[in-house]
Amino acid sequence: MKRVTEISLLLICAIVGMTVLLYFVGKPEAPGKRPPSQALADRPSNKPGDKGVMRWEAFPVATRQSLVLHLSFDQPGDEIKDQSDRGNNGKGYGTAWIDDGVGHGAYVFRGGTRGGFIRVPHSDSLVSMKKTGALTLSAWIKPYSIPWAFPVIISKGGNERPFAYGGYELALNANGDNDILFVSGAMLATTLGANGKWVNSRLQRWIHVVFTIDIETKVGVFYIDGVNTRDLQFQPNHPEVFSMMNFDVPNDLYIGKADPEGHENRSRFEGEIDEVMIFNRELSGEEVSLLYSQQRAALLDQAPAEARLASDAGIFVTMQDDGQDRAGVWNIFAPGPGNSNRDSSDWHWTVELNLESSKIVNSFTITHNNSGEAWSTSSDKMRGNNLYPLVVFNGRTQINTNYDQPLGTYSAGKHVFELFGQKESMYLDGYEVKINFADNSSVVAREMGARESLSGEGRGEYSLSPEKSLQESGSVK
Repeated sequence: MKRVTEISLLLICAIVGMTVLLYFVGKPEAPGKRPPSQALADRPSNKPGDKGVMRWEAFPVATRQSLVLHLSFDQPGDEIKDQSDRGNNGKGYGTAWIDDGVGHGAYVFRGGTRGGFIRVPHSDSLVSMKKTGALTLSAWIKPYSIPWAFPVIISKGGNERPFAYGGYELALNANGDNDILFVSGAMLATTLGANGKWVNSRLQRWIHVVFTIDIETKVGVFYIDGVNTRDLQFQPNHPEVFSMMNFDVPNDLYIGKADPEGHENRSRFEGEIDEVMIFNRELSGEEVSLLYSQQRAALLDQAPAEARLASDAGIFVTMQDDGQDRAGVWNIFAPGPGNSNRDSSDWHWTVELNLESSKIVNSFTITHNNSGEAWSTSSDKMRGNNLYPLVVFNGRTQINTNYDQPLGTYSAGKHVFELFGQKESMYLDGYEVKINFADNSSVVAREMGARESLSGEGRGEYSLSPEKSLQESGSVK
């Protein structure tokens, strides 16, 4: 009897204990539902190797060492952590975090007279360019509109005396013939003659904007989506413009609005901003290209494992619209019409691959600059769907008839491939051609210009047609 009583007491204690535990912890969630805190905990962590996180081992050591600010915007909240080791944390005012950025998340800026912004307190590292004499500003933007005047992306100073004269400011332009400008005191750099092609005609799309400058070499470059715009002009346009620059201003740094002491013709940014980075050196073209490729891989849900630019390979790409039909839509590596336009003709790229040593080709992938269309020899996904088939010929031989087939080993020298992808939207807003090798390296070529396929007798012509693509290969040394 005593033994039964002891067991009963133990059972009562257990029941009471479980009741108390459930009171504090709460009842289990229904299947398929999770509290917000758990949903956040289940998100990919911000560790090397995760989607949207920089893989610095692919860069020169100097790239990582020169990073003074990296706001990845991967976690919600007004307190924004700097992912560099400089501690330049920011705070959001009136901004909204969304789980739909280039990487994990982004912030929405409302524009207008009371639109939100992010402020980062002044620090020595944010003016360390006064010693290095060089600077790189990098950000992904998705502008909803260019409302008026000069919407600001990044501002620490500007060109307004006496308290915002110097430093650095990156802004857009609602007027004139240039889309982007950089300001530091009396020095102004613009994309002369852009006439909307870099930003103003590409609203509601993610755009990677980079500006680099080196005072000693007297060189500045604008990059859009990893490619040199080749239209930068300094004002005033004479060598003394570099001596006018003064990075050493004690102002706080602002994202999405101008420095409070700045010029009154600045406006607040309206749209989304992600992956803001500042370096106290001038990144090379290869570094900018790799930066763009790594971050864009997250945007396309195609984050590579440990991808790097190949140092022993290069490609050159030309494009034509010759009415051939070699590819269909999903899973059809043979002639076939489009999914919606019923046009059977293909986009046709000629790719010249130059190798310094033998390599195994794993895949070819071509992506459209607006992230809406892509073609590939592999079964990679974009927004959850297979890419359109990319049919590849080497000489007169078609070397693939399905996704993920081996594409061959190629010796040192020049190899020419003909690539065919089904037309769907009938319009290309620029494109990127990428070859992945078995050693996990790759080469990339990009063309920024827009192309429109003209049906019937007009086939073979383009409304906008740069003659050749920019050549990009790479090595990051």
